Amino acid sequence: MTIRWNGFPGARAARLRQGLAAAVLALCVAASAAAAESATPASAEAFLRALYAPYLAGDTKVSPTGRAAPAIFDRRLTALIRKDQANAKGEVGALDGDPICDCQDFERLTELSIKVRPTGPGHAIADVRFRNGSSPSTLTYTLVAHGSGWRVADIASQDTPSLAALLTKANGMK
Repeated sequence: MTIRWNGFPGARAARLRQGLAAAVLALCVAASAAAAESATPASAEAFLRALYAPYLAGDTKVSPTGRAAPAIFDRRLTALIRKDQANAKGEVGALDGDPICDCQDFERLTELSIKVRPTGPGHAIADVRFRNGSSPSTLTYTLVAHGSGWRVADIASQDTPSLAALLTKANGMK
């Protein structure tokens, strides 16, 4: 029996769903891009709220390191993610989960709290707190203003003090 989604057979339907999830995530991030033009703490918060919207809705098809990566991460972090993926050759690389929820799997995220502190023109630090099921999480984002909005330059968690440093080391770079 072939499972069909909107008239498409299984594998094609899965690709369509993944593409749709990537497009929704990219649209959410892009929606905050216009506000980020002024590079204010409020626009940085809007960028992060848009980034977390699919997680709060329980969209398990979210893939921030897929097609939407350039709309989320700055060029350097996007390049590090891509190199890690290439080095992994289809296996799990150094980045073994979703850096936005700091997890491999998530339940619908709840209790989102975002506090943004400007650190200079076009730069900010944001503390993001949320619950993944019953587990509380705290991430610290390093944000940079980009011509088309805010981008994530680094993410720090309790287990990974710097995603950029982890990927730089894993990729054999300095």
